[in-house]
Amino acid sequence: MSGQAGSPRAAGFRSAVSAAVAVVLGAVGIAGVGVVVTAGPAGAAPAIHGIDVSGWQGTVDWGAVRRSGRLFAFAKATEGATSVDSTYAGNRLGMAGAGFALRGFYHFARPDRNTAAAEAAHFLRTVGPLGPGEVPVLDLEVAPGAGVGDWAAEWLGLVAQGTGRTPVLYSYQSYLYSIPTSRLTQYPLWVAAWGADDGSVPATPPRTDRWSRWTWWQYTSNTTVPGVVGRVDDSIFAGTAAELAGYGGTVPPSADPLGDLVRGLLTNILTGLQGAPKP
Repeated sequence: MSGQAGSPRAAGFRSAVSAAVAVVLGAVGIAGVGVVVTAGPAGAAPAIHGIDVSGWQGTVDWGAVRRSGRLFAFAKATEGATSVDSTYAGNRLGMAGAGFALRGFYHFARPDRNTAAAEAAHFLRTVGPLGPGEVPVLDLEVAPGAGVGDWAAEWLGLVAQGTGRTPVLYSYQSYLYSIPTSRLTQYPLWVAAWGADDGSVPATPPRTDRWSRWTWWQYTSNTTVPGVVGRVDDSIFAGTAAELAGYGGTVPPSADPLGDLVRGLLTNILTGLQGAPKP
């Protein structure tokens, strides 16, 4: 009788379901491959890692960096009102082809030399339109002072308007304390706090002054990563891979990707069985 446990059709159904389960289990295994994580407090999600580079690192093998498990990367694009990093163009192409969830391009600010408008214009001319997964970054670490916060806020506002993306602000703890302006806290913070700078994540997380939280933490300048010659900075992201992708304007993946996979497989199986000839 059709549908009984011992019928050929029932056996086919069991085989199809077994195959579906195998595919799902394989997907579960794949989902955990290729991501460098750092254990956090009990119950907390593991941290996602990424690096940042400039011309100091020379040519980077971005495929190797991605295969090391890093999900994001930042590369220097510009400095001041005229300088363009010698490796920017190559890094942008290499990063785009490597499959990072987020790729950032940073401007090294020189508020001691130029106006914010001049430096924002230089950055925008250099990077042009940002593609999916790309985000602008302001590297603020020279000439601290009371007026620099307003300078940075102007640059960030102009670049946000010019790119359609919310820029990231990079700086370090003591510098942030010297630029008291609440206009900066609307931008996600990438904070440098290296501790012993021995390549490991310090036990004490950085303070963020007026920000309620840090979004990226550059915890060392002294780690080794496949694809990079010599030592390089490493950072961790405070969030999920979907949240990371969101900063680059990409659509986050499904909140239930395995559920979507199972539902799709079972739908295909049942459709095939309904169309199969009856025994």
